[in-house]
Amino acid sequence: MRLFLQHHLLLILCYCSTFIVLFVFYDWLDGLSISISYFVILSLVILGVYLVIRYYVDRPMYEKIAALHTLEDAIISAPKSVITQAYTKQAEAQVLAHHQKIVALTQSQKEQQMLIQSWVHQVKTPVAVIDMLLQMANGNVDEDKIQQEVQKIHYSLEQLLTYIRLTDFSQDLNVEEVSVKQLLKEIMNEHKNFFIAKSVFPKLTGEDHRIVTDKKWFKIAVIQVLTNAIKYSDEHTAIHIHITPETITIANQGIGINTADEKRIFNLFYTGQNGRNYGESTGLGLYITQQVLTHLGHAITLTNATKQMTTFTITYKGA
Repeated sequence: MRLFLQHHLLLILCYCSTFIVLFVFYDWLDGLSISISYFVILSLVILGVYLVIRYYVDRPMYEKIAALHTLEDAIISAPKSVITQAYTKQAEAQVLAHHQKIVALTQSQKEQQMLIQSWVHQVKTPVAVIDMLLQMANGNVDEDKIQQEVQKIHYSLEQLLTYIRLTDFSQDLNVEEVSVKQLLKEIMNEHKNFFIAKSVFPKLTGEDHRIVTDKKWFKIAVIQVLTNAIKYSDEHTAIHIHITPETITIANQGIGINTADEKRIFNLFYTGQNGRNYGESTGLGLYITQQVLTHLGHAITLTNATKQMTTFTITYKGA
């Protein structure tokens, strides 16, 4: 309403002034019957002045509408009237929002392209190993070795699917009370072949605690940290998993994490020096872990990164 009144203020003033001027003329000419043409001409003159002013003030908007080809064309530079100023403000906001959406979509497409490239590169190695084993088998297939490579493919697929599902996290959420120790035992049992293949073993300590979380997603987050610990551990060492009322710590002895990489290890697609040296990292695992835990209201931090012991701490709230 305020914008409407501001936009028609000139018309209201013109209308009121017409009555005043006509009344003065009527009084000066001593009656309307003397010369009605004066009133007609004067009314038309006032109307003409109003239309000229109105056209001059709003002309930039008319020109923009006539020449509108892109969203940026809708913005009026130096608007003069109230309506053109309000229009320009809204147009600028819409253009800004449009550009932000384009940037977000472009970034998403780049991430998806990098993800596909990374995943293809990750899967090529186990596929090549399986092919080589089958060619060299001569009827004696090394089933354990093939099973290890298949597990690598399965793990890469799970990472890819988890990353995709992160965009619709809230639609796949089931909060419940979960036993931390039981969940960790399930994970260790499911990944026992991975432990054996890397010649490391888990050591679980601490009392059981129950937390309120989504079991499936929390399990995914823990698996990412644990598989990283297994992957980069020295042979014949232990992975120490300790439970407290508020945290899970997962510590391993191995190649460690370079100081320069510590602040970026949770970034998407960041593999760090270890990933470049060993060629096994996709830069997805720790990113997925942090995103999942953040959505669940938990957190993860790197609390120690020496070669003697690398420790990740997952912080949660008890039930």
